[in-house]
Amino acid sequence: MATCNLCGDAIEFKEVNGICTPMHRSGRCKGAPPGNSYRDFKISPDSCCYSTKCPECREEVFFIRHNGGSVWIDHPLGPPWYKHSCFLEVNSKSPRDETLSNEFKLNREFLDENETLTVVSMIDVSYFKKSTRAIILNGNNTSTYILLSGNAGSILGKLCVYNKAKNILYPLDTPHHIFTIAVVIDDSNGINMSDKVVVCPECGETVKHREINRHISTHPYMSKLKPRTY
Repeated sequence: MATCNLCGDAIEFKEVNGICTPMHRSGRCKGAPPGNSYRDFKISPDSCCYSTKCPECREEVFFIRHNGGSVWIDHPLGPPWYKHSCFLEVNSKSPRDETLSNEFKLNREFLDENETLTVVSMIDVSYFKKSTRAIILNGNNTSTYILLSGNAGSILGKLCVYNKAKNILYPLDTPHHIFTIAVVIDDSNGINMSDKVVVCPECGETVKHREINRHISTHPYMSKLKPRTY
């Protein structure tokens, strides 16, 4: 029988809005404050973003699977994100018009060379919803482990745009919903061991960059996560 890791009481798993959710038989967790007994930790196991060869023409393309389906994108992963011609509809007007920026009606004037298409494969929202740790997949089997300000639980599995220069992340379907990246914890270059001081979005304390993952784990009901390999 499954038990709660906070209070030890028996729990059952039930499907709520399509999500497998732990439920206390007593109705609430005795080891947590009133309200939501569980932080919002979720994984999108099917999400992927990697470079491969087109099965039709053998050209190098990016294959991206997200919670709204999948898409084949020509290199690079920067805007306007041309859809690969082998998978376009027969009656498509022009392959050059078949871009994600057109599909999602993005204003190209606001896009720049620092924008990179990505998909969010993991989110870990803090108990008080002040910060979110996330893993975003950047193609070529690489991922970036970031700490966002605020509650970013809605972007799990979504196609997003990552602007490294501006330290922002936003979903393609709602580009006005911009999330600020407080800290890049880990990227393709490895864990950031900088002594630079950053501000924790959860409590407002100043912390050394290299200590932020350990620091965030000291907040209520948070764990010290390790970057996952995808």
